Amino acid sequence: DRSPCYAFCCLLPRGSHATSLTVSTFSDLSSYASAGGHTVVINTDIDISSTITLSGVSTTVMSSTSAALSGGGSTRLFYLQSGAQITFTGVVLKSGSASSGGCVSMTGSSTFAAFHSSTFDGCTAGHGAGVYVSYGAKAEMVESKMTSCSVSGTGGGLYLNYYSKGTVVGSTFEDMTAGHAGAIYASSSSRLEVSDSEFKSITYSGSGGGVYLTSYSRGVISNSTFRDITGGHAGGIYVYSTSRLDLSGSLFKSISISGSGGGINLNYYSNASVVSSTFDNVKASSGGAFYVDTDSSLG
Repeated sequence: DRSPCYAFCCLLPRGSHATSLTVSTFSDLSSYASAGGHTVVINTDIDISSTITLSGVSTTVMSSTSAALSGGGSTRLFYLQSGAQITFTGVVLKSGSASSGGCVSMTGSSTFAAFHSSTFDGCTAGHGAGVYVSYGAKAEMVESKMTSCSVSGTGGGLYLNYYSKGTVVGSTFEDMTAGHAGAIYASSSSRLEVSDSEFKSITYSGSGGGVYLTSYSRGVISNSTFRDITGGHAGGIYVYSTSRLDLSGSLFKSISISGSGGGINLNYYSNASVVSSTFDNVKASSGGAFYVDTDSSLG
């Protein structure tokens, strides 16, 4: 038997009996999202007055009008734990702020968040302005954007830590500012997969303008662009501390840094494979396109 499919219901997983509810207030959004089992539809902007915590529930938050959820520059929007699963579609996550995970923080091996056709705008944090992912949690960005996000520390957009995984497809990181890792940071045996994405107009002071891989982490990056980046070391990608990069079909353009490795910097027993990629107008004080220290290798 097949039920008729209307509006957002057709986007629900097969077998789902979730109720579609339209909300316009923080109270209703918080109640229905944290309870789980609902597709929460927002078609008006909502101010998030306190962090919404999801624990062990499954929730979808959708908007057909790019409605914004705003932390007002002082509040994290969502915290996910204990196997919580959430999908955002067509939503703007705006002006979230916290010490880590300015807009979203998530933890736990069965915890998952998906951001589809969504935008992070003006998020701030010490680490991971957009999303902070830890202890095996998984996050994916598909046809989404992070813009004007900044951190005082590491990970201007996405921060992966302790066996976590990030998947980025057809997405953009733009106008990002960080100490290290202008867009994405992956540490402690985390895994990052990026395809058909763009990193542009990034400013950072330390290492890793676009991506920073460290401490046994692995990055697989394909058909992506790194451009208009200024900073310290490793304008495009920094691979450090026994980490691995597999890069293919990508472009590095108009990068100018004061340190080493304008395109890619391999350091401290790290290695990389680079295939069919282009480096155009990439400048550094040493190692214009590549810097490879004596303990690392480039294939």
